[in-house]
Amino acid sequence: MKINRVVLYIEEISGQTWRQSMMTLLLNANKVGLAARQKQLAFSAD
Repeated sequence: MKINRVVLYIEEISGQTWRQSMMTLLLNANKVGLAARQKQLAFSAD
């Protein structure tokens, strides 16, 4: 996954250790989006 390499690079140059939390968030958001598309649900900004 390309985003993983980007987030890892940011962690390496900044010294911040939030990479695993960010990856978990992004993977979960992807799962929710896939499930919603399969059910043809639209997300609301409200």
